[in-house]
Amino acid sequence: MSADDPRPVSAPAPAPRPAPAPRPAPATVAAPKQRPDPRPMRLALGAGTIAAVSIMAAGLVRFPAPAGDGSGDVVAADAPVTETLSTARPEVRIKHKTVYVQLKRGQKAPKGARVISGAVPTPQIVVTRIPAQAATTRVRPAPRRVVTKTRQSGH
Repeated sequence: MSADDPRPVSAPAPAPRPAPAPRPAPATVAAPKQRPDPRPMRLALGAGTIAAVSIMAAGLVRFPAPAGDGSGDVVAADAPVTETLSTARPEVRIKHKTVYVQLKRGQKAPKGARVISGAVPTPQIVVTRIPAQAATTRVRPAPRRVVTKTRQSGH
């Protein structure tokens, strides 16, 4: 025992720790996961890429016009097409259909629509007799609307 030792003199020395037991080896070593073969997908992707590039190239490149039918007439690709009576399209007739819609009370016609007011008969009022009380009866005005302004509490 030395003077530096913080243990009291009466305490027995601690028992040495037992050595850790060796760990058992795993019974089977896990094999790496089988991955699918990428070659077929790479071939499909390559074939699709080649097809897409060929379509784009065909759209960008101007191919020469055919030489004609052998009579020496060459049709230019940029020449304007002139129509004759034999090559012209037949005239197409368009049949316009007018749809009338009756609006309900309070509805408005959409912008740009032509509004046709329906035939309203002129009102005819026939007074046969005037009662004596009608001349002396006082007409009361409509009650005024009272608007109360309030504030939200705390403001």
